[in-house]
Amino acid sequence: MTGNVQELPRGDVLRAWTIGLEVLVGLWVLCLFLVAAAWDPIDRRFGSRSQRIAHRLASRPAPRQSGDAYAILPAV
Repeated sequence: MTGNVQELPRGDVLRAWTIGLEVLVGLWVLCLFLVAAAWDPIDRRFGSRSQRIAHRLASRPAPRQSGDAYAILPAV
């Protein structure tokens, strides 16, 4: 079904533009959602955040390895 665009009533052309705009906005929102969902793993892998966390963990003092281990037990 091919028709001349100029033969369409004005309301149909506006409706076609509206549907096209809705599709474009929907694709843009979907793209933003996918980027937001993938951002954390990408940032953890390539970002400086993982380096800061690794540096912070490496700079912590090592736990003492002695036989004086104790536990805090709940009161009964």
